[in-house]
This record gives sequence, C-alpha cells and structure tokens, in this order.
Amino acid sequence: LGPEESERLQAVTIRALTGVAPDTAAVARAVSGATSAGRRALRASVPTMAASIPRPADVELLEQHLAAERPATEHESFVHIGLPAASAGDFDRAIAATRDLSPALAARGVEFRALFAMLPVSRVDQARSRRLLEALRELPTTTRTGERIRRDGVESMFVPRNLLLDALLSLRLGDTSRAESVAVDLDRYGTGLVATFAQDYAGLIRARLAIARRNPAAALELLGSPRPEGHLAYPDITSWPKALDRYTRAEAFIALGRSGDARKWLEGFPDNTGYDVAFLPAVRRLAARLGPK
Repeated sequence: LGPEESERLQAVTIRALTGVAPDTAAVARAVSGATSAGRRALRASVPTMAASIPRPADVELLEQHLAAERPATEHESFVHIGLPAASAGDFDRAIAATRDLSPALAARGVEFRALFAMLPVSRVDQARSRRLLEALRELPTTTRTGERIRRDGVESMFVPRNLLLDALLSLRLGDTSRAESVAVDLDRYGTGLVATFAQDYAGLIRARLAIARRNPAAALELLGSPRPEGHLAYPDITSWPKALDRYTRAEAFIALGRSGDARKWLEGFPDNTGYDVAFLPAVRRLAARLGPK
C-alpha cells in the first residue's frame, strides 16, 4: 500500500485482523498509532471489524477506546459507542450509550436510538417507541446538500433515513397506515441521488409490510434485484438500511423454504466494514431457524 495515512491504516488493520482470533486491543492500538491525533475519531469505527462477533470483554474495550478518543474531535463515528453493545444484543445499553453523545451530535443520537429500538430482536417498549417517534419528528426536515458529513452528523440522506425509521417504528407499533403513508412521501422525496435513496427506502418499507403480512414473495419483488447503494461507495454507519434490506431478503427466503438462498444472505453478516453489526443478534436468531449447515 502507498504512503497515504488512510492506506497505512488499512495496512495495520489487515495485520491486526490476521489470525483465527482477531485481537480487538491490537486493532485499537494500531489505529491510534497510525493516525494523527486530529483524525483518530474518524477512524474509531475500525475496531468494530475485530469485534463483529464480540466477547463481553471486547465490547467494554471498544467502548473505552472510543470514549478515550472523544476529546480529540466531535465526529459522527462516536455513535459507535452504542454499536458494540447492540452487536452483543444489549439494546438497552446501546440506547443508553447514545445519550452520552455531545449536543452537537444529538440528531445522530436520536437516529441510532430509533434504530436500536426498531431492530427485530429488540424488546418492544411502546412508550419508548412513541417517545422516539416524537423525537424523530422534531428533527430537522431539511439538510445541506453537497456536503458528505457535517459536524452534527446531518447529511443529505439524513431526512429520508429518519422517515424510514418513522415508518419502521410505526410498523412495530402496529400502525401500518403510517408506514404506508411514509412510503408514499419517500417516493416523492428529493432529486437526483437523494431521490434514489428515498425510493429505495420506500421499497424497503413496503417489503417490511409484506413480511408483516406473511407475503415473502411480494417482499422480494418489492426489494428487486440486489444492488449497491446509490452513491456506489463503501458503506458506513449510515448504511444500516442496506443491512435491513439484506436481512429482509434472508427472512423472506426462510419463509419461502429456500434455506440455501437464506443462508447465503445471512453469511454476509457482518460486512467487513462493520456497518451492520447491530443486526447480528437478529441474524443469529434467523440462522438458528435454519439449523446446522
């Protein structure tokens, strides 16, 4: 790899992850040593790759590592403080962790609290879900364009993602009409690349409605052919809708009795970028329905 800082980081990460039992501590040390102080928090997500299937000690270590990086800069990757706990199935702890985000990242915290509450294996707490819906609906309804990441974590796809969460939380509460209404709104939302994402999210809502109505074939038809995200870039923590898309395909194939296809989708978790680790408990539950390979 070349001399650029990002490429050096890739190299040390590859070395740290080599072996049967990835060493989370080694990854954390490697990341801290390979990046300048001002950019450490930007790289805080890297250790999640080593902790994708975490042991309890890994979760604590990763949380400590990210908390130690926090004074360096305020960046959206601090939301990873909640992802290790979510990947271990402790969603209450994950939700609590997001409350420690700085005020500048409050909007990002609401998004991920809603995500953790929406996950299929997260306990259904109706009062909490209603509070989260209210918080989602109080978030900004417009964003800057042409700027990938802002200090408050609000970027061009922020609003359609939160509309998606609104629909998914509403669906968990049994409000299918709200979910259908949000899907229509997303069909008409934005222009260009933002519209592409919004329309994909609308299809995902309708696929989740089809799963809820025990129509897995319709869910697969609504999702369409698998494809990368519209920006054709590596996924990051904001790519969780793609993880739900993959999970929904596996769930539909299981319902159709196509265990081979379902297993292929489930074996894609966790992605090497770690963006989907919050879905691991749900993925493990689905995989258990398939039995031994």
